[in-house]
Formats: sequence, C-alpha cells, structure tokens
Amino acid sequence: MDVSIIGFSKRVKKYYLEDKRLNIFKILRVSNIDNKLFTNKIEDLLVSKFIIISLNSKKTFEYILKLKKLKYDGYIIIETPSISIVNYFLNPINSNIIVLEDLIFTNFILKIRNIIKKEGLKKLIIINRGYFVFYHLLSVIYFWNYCKLPKLNKSKKGYLYFIASNFYVKTNLKKFSNSKVLIKLYTNKNEYKFYIKNSNNYKKNNTQLYLRHISLYKKKLISVKDYNKINLFVVYLKIQEKIFSLLRI
Repeated sequence: MDVSIIGFSKRVKKYYLEDKRLNIFKILRVSNIDNKLFTNKIEDLLVSKFIIISLNSKKTFEYILKLKKLKYDGYIIIETPSISIVNYFLNPINSNIIVLEDLIFTNFILKIRNIIKKEGLKKLIIINRGYFVFYHLLSVIYFWNYCKLPKLNKSKKGYLYFIASNFYVKTNLKKFSNSKVLIKLYTNKNEYKFYIKNSNNYKKNNTQLYLRHISLYKKKLISVKDYNKINLFVVYLKIQEKIFSLLRI
C-alpha cells in the first residue's frame, strides 16, 4: 500500500520510516534530496492513494490547499497535533480530510474490540489515570460510540466521569509518566480486566492498519469535522473543570 508523506518530522523519522509494513513511495522536503525516496516536487506524490502531512498547523493547511488546487483525489491525512479549529471551520474542504487517530488500531484496543465482537458487550468501565492523552481517549470512545460524544456526569477531585451507552469512564485531562489505566470489560459470556502501567511502554499506533481500514471499507473513520467536535468538547470540559475547581465541587 503506497503512501507519500509531506514533511520530515520526528514522527516520520521515528515511526513511519521504522514501520516495515508501511510502503512509503515519496517524502516531500525542501532540502537534502539525497536519494530516490525524497523529492521537492509535490506533483511526484499525486500518484499515491494516501498522503500524510506531517507538519505544523499552519504548514499543514497550506499544503492541503495546494493538494486541492492540484486536484488530488486520494486521501489527505493529517496528524492530530496539526489541527487548527479555526482554519477548518472557515474553509469548506474539511469533509475530505482524515485525522490520523491511529490509537483506534493499537493491539491493545483491537484486542478489546475483538472480544466485544465475539461475545457482545454488557458494560465497559475505563479508569484512566494519566495513561491516555484525554483527547485521544475521547476519540476512541467517540468512534466506538457511533460518532457520539459521551455525557459528562460529574467532576470530582480532578477526575471527570462520563457515560456513553454501555461505556463508563473516569479520567483526568492530563497525561503523566507514572501513569496507569484499568479497563473492566463485561461481555455476555465473561468478565475481563486489563491493567497497564507507564504509557512509555505502550506500543506505537498501527498506522498501516489504519490506512488499510480506510482503503478496504471506504470509511473516513474520524474526519476533521469529528475531531473539531472532540476538540471543542475538550475546551468545554476544561472550562467546566475550572468552574468546578473554583466552586470546590
């Protein structure tokens, strides 16, 4: 599966180039074009079905406009740190862009999904103590919950409590090194517990599987519109947390 990349960020060097399952066709960069993998011509990337943009927010949006001008008809994929809410609200192109939220396809998440698929779901309880970055965790819940955000139930001692259909979530908004997550899964047949400590040992997200899912099922998974909805919800929650803190609730 061919994918081209715009930018040569740390993520490209550390993860994409190290992923042997990811077939990289071209990488666009402005200098040091020292082998056939690199190019400084954006037109060379247009044959790829997927183009990942690995740049800052401003540059990401500039290259999206360039690709649209060149009538690129493949999938444009942007990384989560590069999303600017204002840009995508003010421009009607957002429905054609996918957010690379590949946390959905880590081995850990896939294992839980496979159990649910085989045995059904009664209840899923997630207690996140700084293990998942909150907006990543929220995106997984959003994806599992049929593109619906969970409802905030209460805020207590730095933790937020959510309910979403069969999901019950207790989480803080910050990620830290001494972190852990406890997941209790109740199916129609069994009960399972997953307990993981220290997010530094967490295996990197499966980008190749994410792209394969998009290709096979023609699904956008989480679009920029979806992610903006998630980001705005996070902003709202942070404001709520401040209010709760001031009122000492």
